[in-house]
This record gives sequence, structure tokens and C-alpha cells, in this order.
Amino acid sequence: GQFPGQFPGGSPSFNDIQDRVGTNRKFEFGDMVFPMWLAPREVPKIGGGNLIWGVGSTWIFPTATHDFLGAEKWSVGPTGLAVWDSPNWKLGVIAQQWWSFAGEDDRPDVSKANVQYLIYRQLPGLWQVGMGPNILINWEASSGNKYTVPVGIGVNKTTIVFGKLPIRFGAEVHYSAIQPDDVSQTWLFRFYMVPVVPSPFAG
Repeated sequence: GQFPGQFPGGSPSFNDIQDRVGTNRKFEFGDMVFPMWLAPREVPKIGGGNLIWGVGSTWIFPTATHDFLGAEKWSVGPTGLAVWDSPNWKLGVIAQQWWSFAGEDDRPDVSKANVQYLIYRQLPGLWQVGMGPNILINWEASSGNKYTVPVGIGVNKTTIVFGKLPIRFGAEVHYSAIQPDDVSQTWLFRFYMVPVVPSPFAG
């Protein structure tokens, strides 16, 4: 497609972007996101499940190794989470908002949000089926380019490795039912591994 003015230097087409990156596929590193939450140690029980919640701050560090993959801005903002965990369901939301406060002057200011919603059915054997897509909002974009809203499905399983460390392995596929008019992701394939590490602050 034609995307004038969407990228640094005003690249006129996607092929030009590929030429400037250097190859169709390339291993690079993007900006790093670091959220921090404060949460109560004792979680309330609601409707047969535990309500896990927390509030805090979230940061974006300009660690991208290519200017197409990052904002080249330092950004910070609030974050919050609420997850209801029951024997049959895990439902929740994790919201983050960032505003830039420093970085390269020739790059646009950052005002964006990421809202991850969680819908998982708990199954025997520590299996789960469901989805955890990320809704992306760019408040600085034009009206037709602000929102990316995906839906999807996936499966994950928690298993014990090395005799004592629980790790969740999972895979999901997401389709963007709402996406920006100009540049967007249509399909996303996610593979993840999440270790459960004991808290250093416990008891």
C-alpha cells in the first residue's frame, strides 16, 4: 500500500520500507516495556474465586535497535490490573497508559495505551483454553488509525520443570477485528513461556 508520511523520512510505499530495513525478515529488538504493580498480599474471595488486583507505574525504554521498531522516546504512565481466578474461569484486564517525557526531538510525542483482556477456561491437568489479546490505542493518530482490537483463541498448560519450577507454555492466534486504516497487524501468532518465580518479598 501507499503510506506517505507514516514513517520517518516519509517513505512512499511498503517496499521502500523493506529496502530501508535491509531485508524482508530480520532479527531486531524493540522498545522495552516495564510495568510495576503494588498489590495486597491477602486477596479477597468473590463468587468462589480470588480477586487479584494492583496499581502502579509502567515505563517504556527506547531500546529499539532500528528506528522503525521504536518511538525513540522515554515514556511513563499509570497501570492497573484486576484478575478473577476461579476453579473454572480466569477473567481479567491489564491496562497501561504512556506519555513521553524525553527522547529524540524529531520523533512524534507518545500518548498510547495497551489494554489486555483475559478470558480463559480452566481445564483438568492445568490446561487452559481462551485468549489474552492486547487492544492498542494510539491517541496521537488520526480518527481512523487509533484503535487495534483483536480477538482470538489459544491453549496453554502449566507444567513442572526441574522438579520444582512451574512454567506455563502456550500458543494463541489473534485476528484484528478493528484495525487502523493505514498500517496495522491483521493476524498475530503468539508463543509464550511464563515461569512462576516465588516472590522475594513473601513472608
